[in-house]
Amino acid sequence: PQGQGVQRHRKHHCGVPGGKSVMYQLIYGQYVLYDPRYATPEDGLMIREPSVHLAVGKAGDMSFTLQPDHPYLSKLRRMSGVVELLDGSLPIYRGRITKDTVDFYKAHKIETEGIMACLNDSIIKPFVFPDDFAEDADYKTAAASGNVVEYLFHWFLIQHNAQVSAEQQILPGVCTVTDPNNYITRSSTDYITAMDAIRDKLADSALGGYLLIRYEDDGNYLDYYAELPLTNTQPVEFAANLLDLTSEVDGAEIYTAILPEGKDGLTLVSLPDGALTDDLFKDGLTIYSKSGVATYGRITRHIKWDDVTIAANLRTKAASVLLDSGLSMPETITCKAVDLGWQDTVQHFRVGRMTMLASTPHGYSASYPLMELSPDILNPGNTQITMGITRRTYTGSQIDAEKKVTEGIANVRADLSKKIETIELTPGPAG
Repeated sequence: PQGQGVQRHRKHHCGVPGGKSVMYQLIYGQYVLYDPRYATPEDGLMIREPSVHLAVGKAGDMSFTLQPDHPYLSKLRRMSGVVELLDGSLPIYRGRITKDTVDFYKAHKIETEGIMACLNDSIIKPFVFPDDFAEDADYKTAAASGNVVEYLFHWFLIQHNAQVSAEQQILPGVCTVTDPNNYITRSSTDYITAMDAIRDKLADSALGGYLLIRYEDDGNYLDYYAELPLTNTQPVEFAANLLDLTSEVDGAEIYTAILPEGKDGLTLVSLPDGALTDDLFKDGLTIYSKSGVATYGRITRHIKWDDVTIAANLRTKAASVLLDSGLSMPETITCKAVDLGWQDTVQHFRVGRMTMLASTPHGYSASYPLMELSPDILNPGNTQITMGITRRTYTGSQIDAEKKVTEGIANVRADLSKKIETIELTPGPAG
């Protein structure tokens, strides 16, 4: 009976006693939709064409297809309940069903969106920060000895949670993003979603930082990190698991001079002109880079900071931003790598963690943030990862894939394919 089957699968879902944990499981409430040990005609816990996309700062999505005779197909409900993807006993994705498409053969393609998308279900009323919060005791504490960024981040989530059901709630997590002066101004004259508020007013503002959803037993938490605190133990290495690598450098946003503006029209006009460093010069209302102008010409950007009230602080902040952002080109590295997590001693890649990329022929040997992850839960050899970095460079990065590099990747691909083909996932004890 199906009821007994549910209990049996749930009892062992964390792993086979004495062996390595189950690679991936797909759960919907109390029902197991996929388990590699029971993906048989008898048990029927099979899926087809799974697609998983996880990303920093985004909700992520997952889709899969169930055959018409799947034992728990009738239990699925759109926009109700939670679909959970487990790596062993660790949840790496939670979402809700948005679409159920039935094809000619009555197979169901199930599409889901990550639980972070629930932040689109609530509305933040127009506000002015910090003016509207000046008398709030918690804000006063944050302004005096705490973190006003954390206060506003938590406030957005509190507003969201007050409007939605328990299943849609996103709990306030860790916040390590700060402002040097512990003073920021943010406002909205429109009604906006909690998602737009958190992104536009915090993560996508000059504060920067990483938004990362975290799945715990007592709920779903949203963390806001200045720097990603954790590291993947599995590296990406040439001649080991790296199959393909491309690098894209975008120079469209580069600028070599900055015209800063502070609160109430504050500018640099009252400060003396002259050299700030060997490369940076203050000239009237602007600061420019001598080497940058010589390379690209004078490209000026106007940036306004409503929370800066002193000209000297405005000069310092503008100089720092020009060096860190103006003269930098964002470089996106896309890697295709075999996820070796099927080995007993290797952990699967996790999105939102620093990851070692070591490929001498391509000129990489450092840790970079793993920004996007598309794990293939049926075939780890098809896992796709994307790393995001920013390098201060005038020439960008060009990858010269020489013949020996191509041959090396081909050898790695063939060797890993043989290893993967030897894996057998069958019901029963380890081995």
